[in-house]
Amino acid sequence: MATTPHHPDRPRIGGTDAARRIDDGFINRQAWAIRWQDRAQSVEMAFEVFRLVESGLSYGLAHRTLAWQALWRGDLGAAADHGALALDMLAGGGTRGAVAIADVHSVFARLYAIRGRRDLSRVALEDGFAALGGANAPGTRAALLCAQACVQRLGRHFDEARESLRLAMVLGEAQDSVALHGELSCLEEADGNNDAAMSHAMRAVTSAQASRNRVLLPYAMTALARGHRLRGGRDRARAYLAEARVVAEADDDPQALSLVFLHMADIEIDDGQPRAALRAVETGLRHARGLGHVLLEHRLLRRAADLHEVLDDAAAALQAYKRLVTLLEAERE
Repeated sequence: MATTPHHPDRPRIGGTDAARRIDDGFINRQAWAIRWQDRAQSVEMAFEVFRLVESGLSYGLAHRTLAWQALWRGDLGAAADHGALALDMLAGGGTRGAVAIADVHSVFARLYAIRGRRDLSRVALEDGFAALGGANAPGTRAALLCAQACVQRLGRHFDEARESLRLAMVLGEAQDSVALHGELSCLEEADGNNDAAMSHAMRAVTSAQASRNRVLLPYAMTALARGHRLRGGRDRARAYLAEARVVAEADDDPQALSLVFLHMADIEIDDGQPRAALRAVETGLRHARGLGHVLLEHRLLRRAADLHEVLDDAAAALQAYKRLVTLLEAERE
């Protein structure tokens, strides 16, 4: 486990057990509340909880935050590790523990989908909804519905995905509007509705900027860049990708960076620049290396194989196709 950061400027509450409980409870709530806006501070505060407690509900809540943060920067191994520890510690934690367990299952649902295991995603979703029950937790319920829509989209069950997102939209959580419109953009793109995809991407960008949601902002910007590219606006697409890259680099998000370079490659392909496109793809693959993000690596490898073939490098094309086949064989519906 990583060492706990030292905070010389933060008041250290000690003395009674009651004071310690107030302290770790407050820190946990803040770490979760700011997770969209300040990733580094959210992670730092979650680790601070480990200085105060060594087990129990509060310990599990800190691991929930860390699992969520790891998922959204593409560190799937850390997400799984923190998620498993969270589930161990949150059991028996009453309603708050049950809601947090549902949050963790939504993390696992996305994690398994990213790894190409939609069968396991569905199990995680079932467990998440079961843990949540009738609890009044609209944000958690919306997150589960968005994760469910993602799994349904990847399985090309578009009508079911739309219904999941409609139900999530009814909940009306302000922060979740970014995720909702982002997922709707992905859904419409997958279903071939490019104008609708661009419209939702634009709303996702606007919502992310208004709510200072730095986690999803680069993903929304790459989706909007794709829309402009398809309309022939490659300069605007490049501008959005440049902004997305700045945010992703500042937040140390290799997953978002991989996606940015994938879209940069598509612009170079449209410009008839296969060598520049291949450089972008290879940069995206370097960022993706070790993440275990099967879906993203799949897309990058397909581009690499096609570009090597265009450039008459049959050996490199074959190597990329072999890696691609290996990923495809690991997928489970």
